[in-house]
Amino acid sequence: MKAVKDAYEYILRGKTGFYNYETEFRKYDGSVLSIEWNATVLRDNSNYISSVATIGQDVTSRKRAETELIRAKSKAEESDKLKSIFLSNMSHEIRTPMNAIMGFSALLGNDGVSEAEKHQFINIIQSSGDRLLNIINDIIDISKIEAKQLSITLSEFNLSDIFRISLDSFRNSELLKAKSEINLTIRIDERLKHTKIISDRYRIQQVLDNLISNSIKYTEKGEIETGFRIVDENGTDMIEAWVKDTGIGIPDELHEIIFERFRQADENKFHEGAGLGLSITKGIIDLLNGKIWFASIIKQGTTFYFKIPLVISENKPLSEMKTASGVPDLHGKTVIIAEDDYNSFYYLRLLLKNLNANVLHAENGSVLMRLVDHKVPDLILLDINMPVMSGYQCLDELKRLGIKTKIIAQTAYAMSSEREKCLQSGCDGYISKPITKTDLYTELFNVFAETIQK
Repeated sequence: MKAVKDAYEYILRGKTGFYNYETEFRKYDGSVLSIEWNATVLRDNSNYISSVATIGQDVTSRKRAETELIRAKSKAEESDKLKSIFLSNMSHEIRTPMNAIMGFSALLGNDGVSEAEKHQFINIIQSSGDRLLNIINDIIDISKIEAKQLSITLSEFNLSDIFRISLDSFRNSELLKAKSEINLTIRIDERLKHTKIISDRYRIQQVLDNLISNSIKYTEKGEIETGFRIVDENGTDMIEAWVKDTGIGIPDELHEIIFERFRQADENKFHEGAGLGLSITKGIIDLLNGKIWFASIIKQGTTFYFKIPLVISENKPLSEMKTASGVPDLHGKTVIIAEDDYNSFYYLRLLLKNLNANVLHAENGSVLMRLVDHKVPDLILLDINMPVMSGYQCLDELKRLGIKTKIIAQTAYAMSSEREKCLQSGCDGYISKPITKTDLYTELFNVFAETIQK
């Protein structure tokens, strides 16, 4: 063994009276044993070398601990780097839309602002609000994925519509307007052009939007192509979709980690986004029993692919929510808005202003129960998180008293189980904040389907 030979030659040449070295042995079970040797020269009375004594010590555990320590140190350094990147990006991502929202909101109150300018300011505020909401939704989604609480809701839809809606949305977006040299194209398998499938419409739209947005972010000019086709995988029909760009490409060293949280294709430069999109996308595809992968060449572009099972609709009724059209008429109906935040109450009251309803306000759960005791309303818009008595406590009390009234939960809680919890507790409908007019009107149509006129 070379290490032993070197040790003895070193000692016999008289360099020192001792020598330390390590050797490894592979055991029958395949594991590796690390031994640290200490060799020492033994001399006789005439000071001649009589022998060399060697003592070995098993240091396998120590070596393993050292390796783990080095790995943990490397992981901590990488985590610290990712944390810095994430905080820097999140600061930019949150402050940028907030700057527009606060700045243009202040300008709306200035004298001399024309109607055209007011309309422009309002559009900017709404667009910035949507951007801020997307950031919050991404953070919530990644939390759901980590907690294994992200759920899939099946519905019937046409996949071609999803792709066309995404492309039309991006063609009119500020993101693409800033990059006029990019052309968006689409390729659709004719066999699925008019066919309805069953999957999670919202989540597929989210995956597609994430991939297209990512391609636009890293492409300065050229083409971004998206599409889908039917492929056979071990005798099973699958939908294979793709988003192909002519962007900067993904470096080889990032191929293994590109789907991790807070990672980006070019981490040496700032790019808009929190670095969560691809991680969320992979989590969704996994939940849909599919798979996602990519092919990339530096300075030539990247193509992301994903496959999901093809389930063709047999036109069986599904619990897909209908979209409300028109304005519901609540003439003669009493509505209590149970909401402790006055601004939220005021906003809901404005949405109900033209629906001919008698609107009352309960600023906490106790006030709500007093109003209900005085007169049972036709509808309660119930905030779940209220002081004095929470929304759930009010639901329990209403159930105990046998009071039957329509209840729509309106809550800022966004975890996947919240809707089911509200409905199981006695609510007839559910809206998550921020609430849009369409959200509210749709729930009103659903709750009063038999009595209100469209």
